[in-house]
Amino acid sequence: MPACILGLVLYGVAFNAWAYSFQITWDAPTTREDGTELLLAEIDHYDLYADGELLAAVPGGDSTTQADLSPGQHCFAMKTVDTDGRESVFSNEVCKDLPSDANPNSVTIEITIIP
Repeated sequence: MPACILGLVLYGVAFNAWAYSFQITWDAPTTREDGTELLLAEIDHYDLYADGELLAAVPGGDSTTQADLSPGQHCFAMKTVDTDGRESVFSNEVCKDLPSDANPNSVTIEITIIP
């Protein structure tokens, strides 16, 4: 199964008073859980979870997705799924407060997720 070693960065842009559209980016894992090499071409998709719920299934060639989230605390984790359908274990869960009072063009929240 592929290892899920990810760094996430969230960029927020307000689209109404109660929610923001956040851009989530990460670095693709390069090794499997057993330590063997994982090529980018072997990654089918990533499953991104927020607050325990599947937020998005992102194609393996991508390393970014948009998510509409309300301000407040959200917890994120990911799995990597290879082209044979094998899933990694969950990365660690990282919780961040998404601000509601910041200038939306300056909101940057960095999240680092490791297995």
